Amino acid sequence: FVGGCSLFSITCLALYATVVYNVATSRSNVDMIFNTVILFFVNDLDEKLFTSLRMICPEWLENTTSEVAASFGDNVSINIQYATANHQVKDRQERRIGKIEKTLTRKSNAIKTVEAKHEKLKTK
Repeated sequence: FVGGCSLFSITCLALYATVVYNVATSRSNVDMIFNTVILFFVNDLDEKLFTSLRMICPEWLENTTSEVAASFGDNVSINIQYATANHQVKDRQERRIGKIEKTLTRKSNAIKTVEAKHEKLKTK
């Protein structure tokens, strides 16, 4: 419960800081959209970097996150474990989606082949 509340409050604080930054620095709506897109890109890049580090050197990442958790207390450790589990679920879902897309492509090609054969038989 405490870990979830702290994660939620960190997320709310990040959202608040983003809105305040965009309002303070943007002179027009286009600037605000541009800044928002850049912030989303940096956030996505951060997630991809974390995933890459987890794949390349999981021991180093575990040691580093353990040091951070030790210096900030147990709540950080819970949040790190939650984030790691969340990334693992996301990776599994992406693999499943890839398999489904491949199956759909194969079946779509098979349907097109059957339709082409059907059209040939209709013209004879």
